[in-house]
Amino acid sequence: MTTTIETLTVQQINSLRCEALAAGDYTMIAICDLALDGECDLADVDGRDRARVRCMSQRDAYAEIAKQISDAEEAYGFTMPVRR
Repeated sequence: MTTTIETLTVQQINSLRCEALAAGDYTMIAICDLALDGECDLADVDGRDRARVRCMSQRDAYAEIAKQISDAEEAYGFTMPVRR
């Protein structure tokens, strides 16, 4: 199953946020926070990415996350695990 904005779950967003945190990907952490909370802290996000995230709506954040997960599913042939 390919993840879409309609099938994206809070658990998947939380899992991606944990992976982003482990990798030090502050842009993706901010996007996940925006999707989950409707707002995010941009203090650790660099220049161009900061401007891009600042312009995102919560729905845009959902779409970005769904695309990232879907691309990974297609590239690696797996469904993103849900951490419990």
